Amino acid sequence: MNDLTESLRTLMAHQKGIVPLAWSGERHDINRDLSTLPPEEVRAMKRKFRKMWRAEARNAIPAKTKSGKRFAARYKEQLGLGAENPTKTHKRYRKAAVFRRLSIDTKHMLDKISGRDVKASP
Repeated sequence: MNDLTESLRTLMAHQKGIVPLAWSGERHDINRDLSTLPPEEVRAMKRKFRKMWRAEARNAIPAKTKSGKRFAARYKEQLGLGAENPTKTHKRYRKAAVFRRLSIDTKHMLDKISGRDVKASP
């Protein structure tokens, strides 16, 4: 991934009100980034992140067929939708879902900037 794409994804995360997600080989501790902010901002960012992954869980997979419904249910289970105490795996899948959404939105933005035909967002 090039620097422009990474910069746009970071900008988009800021625009959506969440901590920019780093997705590289090393682990990135989001809590360390959040500890530098005031509590009100941290609360707002966490709420926006929750909103994003829940929207992704609802909208990412069309469940029109029987197999699509099973796949959507499995995806929601992976994200821990409705789980009282999410596991580390649930949290990792949630981060990946939000990162995926930011990557798709960034790609659409790049296509729009470059003048390529942009399809509707999934």
